[in-house]
Parts: sequence; C-alpha cells; structure tokens
Amino acid sequence: GDQNIYILGKELLDKFKTRKLSAIQLFNEHQALSKYCRTHYSDTLRDLVEQGKVKATFTDNKEHSVAVLINEHCILEFN
Repeated sequence: GDQNIYILGKELLDKFKTRKLSAIQLFNEHQALSKYCRTHYSDTLRDLVEQGKVKATFTDNKEHSVAVLINEHCILEFN
C-alpha cells in the first residue's frame, strides 16, 4: 500500500479517536495543517472503513459506490 495512506491513517485515528463528524469537517480541520490532498483523505478514510476502524454513513439517502466521500453528507464515526 501507499506509505502516505498508512501515515495519514495513523494521524487521523489518533486525532479523531471516538469522534463523530462529517468527512468535510475532518478534511477542513486536518488538512490545513498537513501536506496531504483531498484524494489522500478519501483513499485513507476508505481504507480505515475497510479495516473496521471507522464507520461511515451517508445522510443523503443516495446509493454510493464508495465508502467515503469528502462532503457534508458522509458522517464518520471513529472507534
């Protein structure tokens, strides 16, 4: 896998432990201080969902082909 995804994943798990927030909130809060782009966040969060470390729920009642989108309708719950 991608080293960036591994490192960013660890950072996000540490920083957002037990929090519940939208993907865009997470992105806006964390990205200001990091060197990662939006794609890194999408890929990393999808990876964390696959690993069962984060739960993602969409509130827009649409079918999505991916587990996480960086928007206000994707709610993330960190373990």
